[in-house]
Amino acid sequence: MRILAMDDSPASNGRVTCVGVLSNGNNIEGVLIFHIKKDGSNATRQLIRSVKQSRFRSVIKLILTHGTTFGGLNILDPQAIEKELNIPWMGVVRKKSKGTIQKAIHAAHKSQRLIRRKRLFLENAGPILEECGMFFHFRGLREHEARAVMKQFRGFPNELRLAHLIASALSRGESYGRA
Repeated sequence: MRILAMDDSPASNGRVTCVGVLSNGNNIEGVLIFHIKKDGSNATRQLIRSVKQSRFRSVIKLILTHGTTFGGLNILDPQAIEKELNIPWMGVVRKKSKGTIQKAIHAAHKSQRLIRRKRLFLENAGPILEECGMFFHFRGLREHEARAVMKQFRGFPNELRLAHLIASALSRGESYGRA
């Protein structure tokens, strides 16, 4: 199954580089790059636009992201991603952080409309489930299918790790940290 795994870089001057790694099993078949605003509202729109314009679009069977937030508090809307692209989505993290993200949204934004919108995006990700020591959300799959995908990874997905390493190298000149 061809998976597009996406992660973000550290911000530089308010700009965040997002990297997608297209893989098929152990084979890396392509890389996608787009940019978003740190703490902005354009992550979903940019991800959708990038995939729609990609020559890889027709072969992508799953979009896998490192959680639901890119570029600080630039929160993805998984429902929009799945609906616009007709490709299932999964967000994978090492630990639960939904409450922490919601507190950060309230602390960072004064606009109640923006707070409600970002909270809705988090709700659109669905419940946080656990499999193989990892936590995940999903859209466009049945729970047993999402769990089967997680079992395939047997831990944190290497595709996401690679996307993280490439994103940090683009931002800092060399890879840094762990996904």
